[in-house]
Order: sequence, then structure tokens, then C-alpha cells
Amino acid sequence: DMIADSVLLSNSITWFTSMLARKTSLVELEKELRGMLGRGAVRTATFVQGKTTRWGIAWTHRRVAARSPATRVVGGLQGFKVGLKRSDGSSAIEEVASRVRSYCQYIESTKGLHLDCTIKNVAVDSPERGGTEICSITERGSVQHPGAFCIDIHLQNVDAVEKEEEDGKEFVHVGLDCFVSSFAGTLASDKVRSGMEGEIQRSNRRWRRILTKGRDETKC
Repeated sequence: DMIADSVLLSNSITWFTSMLARKTSLVELEKELRGMLGRGAVRTATFVQGKTTRWGIAWTHRRVAARSPATRVVGGLQGFKVGLKRSDGSSAIEEVASRVRSYCQYIESTKGLHLDCTIKNVAVDSPERGGTEICSITERGSVQHPGAFCIDIHLQNVDAVEKEEEDGKEFVHVGLDCFVSSFAGTLASDKVRSGMEGEIQRSNRRWRRILTKGRDETKC
């Protein structure tokens, strides 16, 4: 069939395409190709002319860029806000970036994932805003077998006006851009995103126990 032929011709042809008359055929073919090639290597389109609808599908056996528009995840956790009271002289963004690194280590030890966490870029906007940091969480892979997902985390100070409205805290907005290249990458990235907000805000059950224990020890 055409999929088998595409494997044989993968070194000489970049993209293979097919048009389908039934949507059920598209769903079945897309599922098969995504399972074989990964999310970013398969694209679909709908063609409508009058009362006639046809579905197109395209796929490639070449490596797709990790941050391709086709691999971007829509839905799920996209961002949240973290409020901090700083007393040690460090910026709120630095503290949140440190929490992101700690969260990566926690996920590695509890979820069996192998992650790399790096600060990709620091852009200073102004002394008042404190700048922007972009952290990146990626699944550790190799040149031949790259990781199945990456999450870019944008950390940015919230405007000073909003900070003053809530008990003198500094607030950092945490925005997420998630990219996955396979079904396994989807599952792994969901594991990372599912616990991120509570861990970074330190508002989940685990952190409530840790903070309560620390306060009790301080009293003693």
C-alpha cells in the first residue's frame, strides 16, 4: 500500500499525500501514521466545494523540528501566576526559575522521566519589570532519538500596579508552550504539566505538609 511504498521512498521524497472521500478513513489512517511517525510528521486538511467534502493527509519520514507548529499542544495547562514575598534580595523571577529546576528534579525522581531543564534566554526589559526568563524542560534523548516533548516556560513579572493590590507580594506570570512529537510524548508532557502549578506555587498537599513541618520546627 501507499504507506509501505513511502517507507521505501523515504530517502528520495520528503512529503507523501493522499486524498480521502470518507472521514472515517482519515481518522484510521491518521492514527496509524501518528503511531508510526509521531505527531509532527503528519498533517491533515479539509477541502469543501459546494456540498462535497474531501479530506487530505500528508506525512513525512524526515525528522520534524521539535518546535514545529504541527507539534504544538493546544489545551491543558497554559499558564498561571505565582505570588512571592522576597526578603533575601533575589528577584521573584529568579526564585520561580529555581522552583522550576527543583520541580524537574522531583519529577525525575518520582515519575521515572529523564529531563533536562535549562534557562534558554534572559531578556531585561527594564529595572521596574525585572526582565523575562525562558526556561525549557525537554525529555533527554540522543541525536538519533530526540526527546518526545519539550515545554518552554516564560517567566515574566506582573505589572507593579497589580503587585501592590495583593498584600505586597511580587507576582510572576508563568506561561507554557508545550510541543510533543509522539503519543508517548503527550503522556510524558501531561505528567509534567499536571503537577506543575501546585509545585511551583507551593500550594499543593505535598508543599503544605513541608511548610507546616518547617514552621513547627521553627517554633521548637
